[in-house]
Order: sequence, then structure tokens, then C-alpha cells
Amino acid sequence: MDEVIATFIDYVNAGAFPPHATCLLFNSGLLTLTIIGQFLVFLSYMLIPWSLVCAHQRLKPRLPAKVRIAILLFASFIFLCGLTHFSGMANIVFATYWLHAVLLNITAAVSLVTAFFVMWNATSLYREMLRVVSRL
Repeated sequence: MDEVIATFIDYVNAGAFPPHATCLLFNSGLLTLTIIGQFLVFLSYMLIPWSLVCAHQRLKPRLPAKVRIAILLFASFIFLCGLTHFSGMANIVFATYWLHAVLLNITAAVSLVTAFFVMWNATSLYREMLRVVSRL
């Protein structure tokens, strides 16, 4: 079990790479400002999808399938954006560059799926959303 944990830590930790704080010359003011900014963006990106999912659950019976899918895709995309900011914050102290790169690519994939879904369904999505809003 210890080997599994050690392998995971080695994979997540970039090993030979220093944490991002090194590039910032361990300037405490710059580090603090960067960490606070990353954390506030992370917090916002966690609250937005939570709000979307709560609204989705409340309105679910009245929402057409395409609108439900769009809401969940947007919530997933925004949640993953938040995770990339969290891992960016972690990179300042720990060299978790591999984890950050994996999260960025997962976020990119979900954002592309979301973008294509909205593009292919734009007209019907807008029509359905207007119909739902007019009934509220």
C-alpha cells in the first residue's frame, strides 16, 4: 500500500520541478496576492455550478431534455475550471504540474463538448429556454 501511495505522490508531484513559488522568488506579497486570487476564483467557480445544479434540480420537471443537458454541461465545465485554479494554487507550493496538466486537458475536453452541444442546438435551446422563462 505504501508503494501505491508513493507512486501516486511521485506522479502528482513533478519531482525534479520546483514549485511555482520559486519562479515568484518567494516574494511573500506576490505569493499571497496570487494565492488569494486563485482561491477566490476557485470559490466562485465552485459556487456557480452548485447554483446551476440546485436550479436544475428545482426546475427539472419543467425543463426540456436539451436544456437540462446544457445546464449540466455548463456546470461541469465551470466546476472543472475551478479545479484548474485550485491546482494552479497548489502549484505555487507543491510542484503538481502533471495533475494540473491532466485537469487542464479534461477541462478542455468538457468545454469542447459543451461548446459543440450549444452550437448544434443553439436555436432550439434558446427557444426552449424562452418558453421555460415565460412560464415562471
